[in-house]
Amino acid sequence: MCRDIHELREMYSLTGSVLVAHPVIQDVALKKSVILVGEHADGSISGVQLNDPCLRFLSDVDPEYYSYQFGDIPVYNGGPYDGNMIVLTAWVFNDRAHQFELYYAITPDEALRLKKKHSNIQLRGFLGYTVIPNISQEIDQGFWIVYSAKDLLGMEAKGNELWYELVKFKRPNAII
Repeated sequence: MCRDIHELREMYSLTGSVLVAHPVIQDVALKKSVILVGEHADGSISGVQLNDPCLRFLSDVDPEYYSYQFGDIPVYNGGPYDGNMIVLTAWVFNDRAHQFELYYAITPDEALRLKKKHSNIQLRGFLGYTVIPNISQEIDQGFWIVYSAKDLLGMEAKGNELWYELVKFKRPNAII
């Protein structure tokens, strides 16, 4: 059976990928965003923005996180949807398996279990989340640059500097 490129792209899950907004995107909520994709289903993605730190910690947002020893976990603006909701997200790079493991929208109990299991786990709190419908079409139109999350491990850049470096790496001729 012959499949067209759109069907193949829909079959490929973007979960665990990172989407970087192309400079042509002018939507205030998405402009210069770097989105970690937590879920990809039915042509849409849900994820959190990695490059918009709040300069606060989980304990500042909800003191309950002290009891989990997560009070010092940094908080980021995750996106324009439900900005009062904390989306706890964790990831770990498994060196032996050369695999990136993503845990999106987890409970504090799940995070605690994962922290005990993986000494190198990264935990982040996000206020709100991002949804992008018709993501395949937007990628085809060049609005998003797709990275593997593994490509970002060890990057030191933060905020808009992260966005700038990622755009310039894959689109060196882009006008920023």
